[in-house]
Amino acid sequence: MQKILNLNLNEFVCSKYYLYFFFLLSLVSSYSFINSTIPMYLVASIAVLINLKNLKFTKKNFSGFIVLVFFLLISFSFTENLAHSMRVIRLYFGFVILYIFFSLYDFKKIKLKVILIILISWVFAEIFLINTILDQALIVTDFRDTKFFGFYYRPTSFNTNTTATAGILVILYYFVENILKEKFNIKFLFFFGLCIFLILSTTGYIMFLTCLVLRFIFHAKNKLRNFLFIVILFVLIYYLSMLFPANIYGFDNVYYNFEKISGKYVGYVYELKKLQIEEYLFFLQQEHNFIDLLFGYTKNYYLGYCENVFILTVDNCFTRPQGIGGDFGIINALYQIGIIGTIVLASLFFLFKNNKLNYAGLYILFIVSSLHYSPLLMPMGQIFLAYSLQKNLN
Repeated sequence: MQKILNLNLNEFVCSKYYLYFFFLLSLVSSYSFINSTIPMYLVASIAVLINLKNLKFTKKNFSGFIVLVFFLLISFSFTENLAHSMRVIRLYFGFVILYIFFSLYDFKKIKLKVILIILISWVFAEIFLINTILDQALIVTDFRDTKFFGFYYRPTSFNTNTTATAGILVILYYFVENILKEKFNIKFLFFFGLCIFLILSTTGYIMFLTCLVLRFIFHAKNKLRNFLFIVILFVLIYYLSMLFPANIYGFDNVYYNFEKISGKYVGYVYELKKLQIEEYLFFLQQEHNFIDLLFGYTKNYYLGYCENVFILTVDNCFTRPQGIGGDFGIINALYQIGIIGTIVLASLFFLFKNNKLNYAGLYILFIVSSLHYSPLLMPMGQIFLAYSLQKNLN
């Protein structure tokens, strides 16, 4: 405590204590008693404002800032709902504030391996609490009283929802082991796999299996042996999963939800994703404002198959409720920030990247995760994205 008191304001906001406070705040920002990322951005912005003169960026970084500013100016000039547009920009580009904030720190002293262990432990603790003494409705904003297998509540945890939490854990695990080269033993891999299983996210399972392929085939010496092992594992998991229905009512009239471990549910999700892609392509064929297509929609818009049906324009077939995010990250980005905005977002990953680490496998996980709720747009995901682009990592 005395060390903290001895620091002046500039030193304090650049200290590890301030960074710990920021991290703790971000961990709880998704729970119902806060339910906002504004405090997280505020803490980061204060540090940036106090140390404006200490900020240093490359010409490539400045190119990224200029591209983003031009996009925002054009986007805001055409918006019909500024408040809604601000929320959209916060979701897709909020990590830029954190990126500037993190440029004040030397991350060589931060052990991401330890942070990953803390996050996994956090998930296990939450699983225990919500299935024993804690009412999940007290901490989850969008609480749905769904018991899997007739008795189990899955955790939403620190990254807004189950899919985003599982996704960022897999991304962190891959990043630490295969990019930062901090190896984990098989025992840790077992407990990590157990954590992902208990989160009960289909996307999380797919990402975990993708991570195993990247680790044991692309980053391994015995590629052929490991490939055969992975194929056998995939086939075994598939046939075991097909033994379970997506959901069923038992003889005791209890609803048993098996969808997250059912191969039949994966088939349903596949058909849903196909439909969402078809809907977007169908949407593009309609007559729309060209600016909206490029820079995102700021009004209710048509979505769905309604040809040969005579209905009023107030019907659901003609409108899609305004909102941010959604359950198909790539398609949602195309809707909400447009084609240009999506390109700008992707380009910032390269323009802001200040290290020479190979992110090919990481980008594969990014794409897989964006087939559902994108973990990189959630609080912990934005933090990881801002961190991963920094120079001093290991």
